[in-house]
Amino acid sequence: MSDTLTADVIGRRVEVNGEHATVRFAGVVPPVAGPWLGVEWDNPERGKHDGSHEGTVYFKCRHPTGGSFIRPNKVNFGTDFLTAIKNRYVLEDGPEEDRKEQIVTIGNKPVETIGFDSIMKQQSQLSKLQEVSLRNCAVSCAGEKGGVAEACPNIRKVDLSKNLLSSWDEVIHIADQLRHLEVLNVSENKLKFPSGSVLTGTLSVLKVLVLNQTGITWAEAHAQCGGSRHGLDMQKDASKFVDLCVLQKCSTSNCIISAKDHTSMRMNVAKASEVTGRFNSQFKTCAICRTVCRMGAAVCRGVPRPGGTLP
Repeated sequence: MSDTLTADVIGRRVEVNGEHATVRFAGVVPPVAGPWLGVEWDNPERGKHDGSHEGTVYFKCRHPTGGSFIRPNKVNFGTDFLTAIKNRYVLEDGPEEDRKEQIVTIGNKPVETIGFDSIMKQQSQLSKLQEVSLRNCAVSCAGEKGGVAEACPNIRKVDLSKNLLSSWDEVIHIADQLRHLEVLNVSENKLKFPSGSVLTGTLSVLKVLVLNQTGITWAEAHAQCGGSRHGLDMQKDASKFVDLCVLQKCSTSNCIISAKDHTSMRMNVAKASEVTGRFNSQFKTCAICRTVCRMGAAVCRGVPRPGGTLP
């Protein structure tokens, strides 16, 4: 990254030597010359201080040792979605293939090309993709508008967990280019829904949206279901109160209620009233989970803490 810092880096997600952090400060930290980034680490054990230096508070951290100052050229701000796909899924040709000449006809004129076969092969590889896993590939943005839709028109499932996404708008820009998208996992990205928003575009017709460890609150996740045909899927982890939130389109098969204490209950829709105790024409309320699921069925795991986040 350039040593010239701008205000828009604040809040950006970054990667440094395999560790993820959020930029909280950009500027000069006297008496040492030159620009610095103040970052708050996801893992507070990676940090050194609370955002202060020699009595001056430059930024604040949730943990007293969660912060560090880092030179901009040591930080990875990530890559765009399409570039990450190419890096992961496109097989590179050798030098001989790259130099191979071919004559193609454009209009009535023969044109000599170099590496034409290589380009066509790459395009073919991308267009066939239906399931994409880009976990921990430093994806931070959608990239050039329309590029994903043109290169990868058939993608149905995408795992974008543990990347550098910090803007829900970028998630929308990615999803809206994938008109066949059914499953999207954005777990372990620090995200926030825009105030008062609901799922729209491609996101509104997803079958599954996974929001594990995003910092999104239960209330926010539930509100997103308001304008769509989605239920909620949560899973309790032994070490964290709520570990998983999934917005999942309801089926008409069955409802599963379970927890990681090795107890579980399976029930079909016809018997659901024995557990919930109350229904209406649109929703069934699952008292055990304290969550509202769309009528039909959904998967509900764990017991959400009222008003709590989904860590």
